[in-house]
Amino acid sequence: MINSLIIFLLSFTIHAAVTVDLQFLETNIYQGEIIEAKVSVQSNSPTFDLNKLRGKTIGTMIHFFEVSKETALVKVVFTKVPSHNFFKENYEGEELIISWNEVTVNAVQVPEKLLFGEFEIPPRPKIILWACIALFVLGGSIGVFFINRRMQEKNGIKEKRRILITQLTQAKTYDDIVIIWKNKHIFLGAFPNIEEPFKKFEAVLFKYQFRAQRTDEEKSIVIRFYKDFLLQVEGDLNGV
Repeated sequence: MINSLIIFLLSFTIHAAVTVDLQFLETNIYQGEIIEAKVSVQSNSPTFDLNKLRGKTIGTMIHFFEVSKETALVKVVFTKVPSHNFFKENYEGEELIISWNEVTVNAVQVPEKLLFGEFEIPPRPKIILWACIALFVLGGSIGVFFINRRMQEKNGIKEKRRILITQLTQAKTYDDIVIIWKNKHIFLGAFPNIEEPFKKFEAVLFKYQFRAQRTDEEKSIVIRFYKDFLLQVEGDLNGV
């Protein structure tokens, strides 16, 4: 009753245009805690809109987190521990009094800059430095990823060529040589530099391949030309 009378007299003395009264549902709250309250407004200002307080910190004391004029409810945060249950603030050219019912606001032992509404914005050079570091780390990570991927692809190609070289050079019989010829598109695709020597060896193979039967001597001729072919392409295969 006495507090209400003080607020009324204060409003009359300073000709306050707006009084916002909060009725908290809890009586024991903490600094920095989001709490709900019923709200009532006494105003003779045609321009004051309660919803405009949403997201604003008034008098470095109370931050209006959510405001609903339709439901007459607000969610607020005490950014400081008040010494009274009301305070006056000049807001957008109007005298604004915010009052609330008797509650206990407990101090929280953390730096004020960490409380809602009092964050520090780092200096611009520090922000730029952090951004550069982040970009450098991101760029490095992307670079390592692509280098690793490239090395894996390169190693895969080398392993595939090593297998093909083994298949191309390990023929022991005439039938083994025919299998190489049947897969020549694979070998020539991997080793295009051996195409001309392969054609010469292929011409000798064609002399006997399409006969109904081949003698051992004819097969020996093909095997000898195959070995000559390997000698011609040895440099190309080893240089891959």
